[in-house]
Amino acid sequence: MTLTNLGHCAGGECVFRLVKRGAQFPPGNTRPEPIAFRLTEDDLADGAKRGIPALLSVWRCGKTTVAQARVIRGQIVEDAPFYWLVSAIEAIRVANAAPLVVYEDPLLNDSRPGVDGHAGIVGIIPGHQRLTKAQKAAKEAERAYQAALAQSCQPYVEAPRSPSSRRGTGLRYAPAIVGLVICVGVLAAAYLRFCPGPPPPPAQPKEMSVLTPEEHKRLVAEVSSAIVGELDGGTVGPRYSAFVSLPNMTKLPLFANFLSYVEDKDSAAKKYHDRRGVLVVEGEVKRAYVLVHVARPLHDWEKAYVTIDEKGGHLHGSESLSVPLDPRSTTLLYDAHDVPHDRNGVADPPSDWFSILVPGKRPVVHSFLSSVQPGLLDLSMFYECIEPGQCKVTYIPIF
Repeated sequence: MTLTNLGHCAGGECVFRLVKRGAQFPPGNTRPEPIAFRLTEDDLADGAKRGIPALLSVWRCGKTTVAQARVIRGQIVEDAPFYWLVSAIEAIRVANAAPLVVYEDPLLNDSRPGVDGHAGIVGIIPGHQRLTKAQKAAKEAERAYQAALAQSCQPYVEAPRSPSSRRGTGLRYAPAIVGLVICVGVLAAAYLRFCPGPPPPPAQPKEMSVLTPEEHKRLVAEVSSAIVGELDGGTVGPRYSAFVSLPNMTKLPLFANFLSYVEDKDSAAKKYHDRRGVLVVEGEVKRAYVLVHVARPLHDWEKAYVTIDEKGGHLHGSESLSVPLDPRSTTLLYDAHDVPHDRNGVADPPSDWFSILVPGKRPVVHSFLSSVQPGLLDLSMFYECIEPGQCKVTYIPIF
């Protein structure tokens, strides 16, 4: 089957996707979570059956209404529509991965209204439970693309439709006719110039410089000041609810400003520049968060590694709770109940660190930056007691 790329005639073309409320779009969020853009087993099976790449299902704005899409998909109430410009989707770049492409994909065996507006995003390759090196790269690209789609989508509100457009005539087709005329003219005049050849490869990431301790302190002060100003200005919405709650909790610094990396990462003689320590818990803890900060941006293949009582591993940056972003550093925030991670490329279920924070246990914390390029690493825990002031968590460094 041949797919038609919407990007050739995109202009202001947009597509939307129905996102289920709940885990994909939690209450209080302004944008969906990255998991809303995962390929399902049905998507994979459909692609294999038709002999085409698996498609992430979307709908063309103006071609299919939200109500029509809900009826076709059987999602009547519990969803929210989000949209992107096609040009914005195809401009997303992830290191070591081919760009995303949006294709028309009308549902040919369905006669219901709106089926001709179905489309699909190609390029999100699903991960695997046990990964080869190539599959691991594909998994990283999958997560990066999901995060990029989640961050770039906008709530979709349809323009009012005239009576003539509801009857399927009149103004409904005017944008399509104008777009078709423009596209035919452009393609006829410049086909050989614009169409041949694959899209350009993604730009290779530049090497990041390592900050000195003095630069790191200054950077943390600048970012902290910016975050405080953002909070005071009231511009941080409900999606930052976990982050905003941190100042009202007890902060336990585990270590700060530690230069961490892995020497000879791909050899048997690799050496970890890591930190270990023991947690001592007194009283009952109500809730807890773990905050990781690296004083430089991380590439897709670099990870912060954290375990508590041997639970955890390479933390999934794309599944961090929302925090104010700074392009000069990486900040990750996780609820201790649900910490997504993998170990040596093997996807594990999320770890529950909160269940370890009980009196009598002496769990060991182990952390390092899983990268051959050094970075200054900070690790902190924020916690709250069931009875205010009636619990305490202490960290004892080992080395």
